[in-house]
Amino acid sequence: MGNEFEGPESNNLSHIIFDDYLAQNLSNEEVILFENKLNTDVDFKNAYTEHVLITNRINKLGYNQLKRKLKNVQNELKLEGYFESLQPSTYKRINPLDKTPRFLNIIALAASILIFVVVISFLFKGQNRYSTHKDMMTKFYKHPIEKIETTITALETYGFADPAKGRKDSLIMALNFFRKYEWEKALPILTELAQNYPNEFQVKYFLGLVYLNSSDYNQSIKILEALTTNEDYEIKDNSRYYLALSRTISRSNKQDTDRILNEIVTDTNSAWVEQAKELRKLNR
Repeated sequence: MGNEFEGPESNNLSHIIFDDYLAQNLSNEEVILFENKLNTDVDFKNAYTEHVLITNRINKLGYNQLKRKLKNVQNELKLEGYFESLQPSTYKRINPLDKTPRFLNIIALAASILIFVVVISFLFKGQNRYSTHKDMMTKFYKHPIEKIETTITALETYGFADPAKGRKDSLIMALNFFRKYEWEKALPILTELAQNYPNEFQVKYFLGLVYLNSSDYNQSIKILEALTTNEDYEIKDNSRYYLALSRTISRSNKQDTDRILNEIVTDTNSAWVEQAKELRKLNR
């Protein structure tokens, strides 16, 4: 317990003493101190109760989904300089073996402050971010129903003579989930296919869209950017547009986003000229 936080970029920002107690990481002496405070201090007990409720809610939302959202929020806060304004002492762990009279009050205060800063920042920023994502996707994302249908039709096989039947059936399953906006179900299938068949660029394109729709902009940018030089013009055109959309929503690399949007606007063959013009206005 004498350890310190690694800083704001740690993935364990919420691991304060409440978490250690719940995870049974405290020593016997620390447990006695903690539970004594819990039984005698109403404010401390209320803070602990709130923490348990929040933790349960987070677990209910799903760890992986939350992890992605927290990383996006953390990156945005970092870009806005939020962490630079905090002093290093803010991240120091409190040592429960400190037996000074102020010890337990300091724990309660630190716990309340950290819960408030981390959770409220997450909820507030996450809510605004979701609203922005929802509005932007509603206006600029076009669900490729026709493309999905034609792809599934081309992939359908009958009997077991086709040696690629397993791969094709897996992709059909993923696209059916994709068609119904079931991103979490489509994600693991597309991820496995992309890993096993690195030259299946269409799979990677759909995977990039899954990440975009899941608000995981870092991954969507990484995947779609690699497809912007693809020999297949349709994949290239679609990928650079959704790359620009990913960057516009996440407000990353504005200069390169402008370059991509200008490239689309001046490309008379692009299917996204008008949308790119609108995105370009937002990106300025």
